[in-house]
Amino acid sequence: MKTYNPPPGWSEVPSRLPGIAIYAPPPQKDDVPDGPVSTKCKNCGSSMAFDPVRQVVACGACGTEQEKVKAVGALAGAEGNEFTLEALRRGAKGWGVERKTLHCGQCGSDLVVEPGALATSCPFCASNQVELVAGDKDAVRPGYVLPFKLKSADLEKNVKGWLDKGWMHPGSLKQVARIDKFVGVYLPYWIFDARTRASYECEVGTDRQVTRRDSDGRTHTETVTDWEWKKGNIDRAWTGVKIPGTTKLSQVLLGRTHEKFDTGGCVPYDAGVLAGFQAQSYDLALPEAWEKGRASIRELAKGACEQHAKGSRGDHVRNLTMNASMDDEVWRYVMMPVYVSAYKFDNRTWQVMVNGQTGEINGQKPVVWWRIYALIALMLSPAVCSGVLGIPLTFFAVGVPLLVIALVLLVFAIVGSVYLWKSATAAEAA
Repeated sequence: MKTYNPPPGWSEVPSRLPGIAIYAPPPQKDDVPDGPVSTKCKNCGSSMAFDPVRQVVACGACGTEQEKVKAVGALAGAEGNEFTLEALRRGAKGWGVERKTLHCGQCGSDLVVEPGALATSCPFCASNQVELVAGDKDAVRPGYVLPFKLKSADLEKNVKGWLDKGWMHPGSLKQVARIDKFVGVYLPYWIFDARTRASYECEVGTDRQVTRRDSDGRTHTETVTDWEWKKGNIDRAWTGVKIPGTTKLSQVLLGRTHEKFDTGGCVPYDAGVLAGFQAQSYDLALPEAWEKGRASIRELAKGACEQHAKGSRGDHVRNLTMNASMDDEVWRYVMMPVYVSAYKFDNRTWQVMVNGQTGEINGQKPVVWWRIYALIALMLSPAVCSGVLGIPLTFFAVGVPLLVIALVLLVFAIVGSVYLWKSATAAEAA
């Protein structure tokens, strides 16, 4: 048998077939030196991609795998960055590997893609007004990545079931809405830790039941609230406050999606983990993000003051004033996994986001508003009818009870209508 002589420079690479030898050209050199990880296979030069199921970067051509990345366990204990100019100067820039930026002319999103990647539409708004532009090489490099755990092929069945749910949505939505494919995108997040020391002053109300006797001799029980002023102090550390680094996407959907992220699964930034996926550049810079983070932490501190003031006996808090200071402020730049898609229905574009770690679906769905109006009218009708009958009968004994019933029904109808309206509005939230 004639011996095979590979071309000059070619070398043998691992083979999945016993007894079969495979030779490949030398791997291509990465265009960006000193990158943390190349997305090219060192054995055959093919592109590598991150496998969400096996949690490893692997080559689809020869099967070569990189060393599995390890989770930090708890992001709160991972290394963070101080709020100093020096920390920003010494921090790494760019992505560590060659990337191109795909800009959408309709929604303004900037997606970071691998060189040679072809995209004809934006996954966020389904627009075809996309073009490759020069990326910002001075952008802060992420410190951590929360890897995908699901493949896009696993989403179709669940998303179709989600589209089919809900009586307030069009019955034809599942058949008409076409979600061609989900795109895996790492979204930018700024995550903040800080300690607050706050002093507060407020009125705390405690409820008690009092039995009273009417002029006609009947007794009834009512709730009375006793108010007293209270002062106090809290000292609390807050960790993992998430602020999206993008303003181009629905903040409502982002809020619902990132609530379920378990940041304990984060790994130190590795460009290989991004291989095979897209990534969105941040457009909300660190200073602006920190302003939002401070506001969120202040709200958390305010809630802690209210709970501290109530203690084990208080029921209500009012007229709260708080004086808070923050220190031990730390930030981290983290990429979070989300599958995104958009579909067209009734001449509008609707977004769908799937948590790439848990699979939870959040998205926009059209509402058949006449159904909402009809149900609200149906809930209000008993109260209206009781009131219409009760008013002319007030001169008789039955009139007053009817008006009381009408008032009770009206309260329940209003509460139900508000809940229904908020639910419908949230479903269409843009």
